[in-house]
Amino acid sequence: MEIIKEMLRIIHEEDNIKKTRLMHKAYIDWKNFNRYFDFLLKDNFIDCTSGDCYRLTENGKDLLRKLEDVDGVLNKNGNFKVFSFIFIYWPVSIIAELVSFDFQTVQSLFL
Repeated sequence: MEIIKEMLRIIHEEDNIKKTRLMHKAYIDWKNFNRYFDFLLKDNFIDCTSGDCYRLTENGKDLLRKLEDVDGVLNKNGNFKVFSFIFIYWPVSIIAELVSFDFQTVQSLFL
């Protein structure tokens, strides 16, 4: 979750960012970067603008908001340390499921 959220945040802040710059700003090795980047591109959270630059789609903005909400719940209730290690190892497909949940559903998973 943290990697996806960070990548989305960087793309949102920079808008029209190149892959290499995104990878460097997110401090991710090439192999892991491609895994997450391909997921974001394939599932329409980011799209290619002109040339080899990328930006967030509306789905990407929605996912970023939801991930920030989940992060806020975990930090607010002091549960972040308990659950943060889980997010690192969650497959990308599970993170994608967050998109279909409303905030109360996600919140109920952790409270």
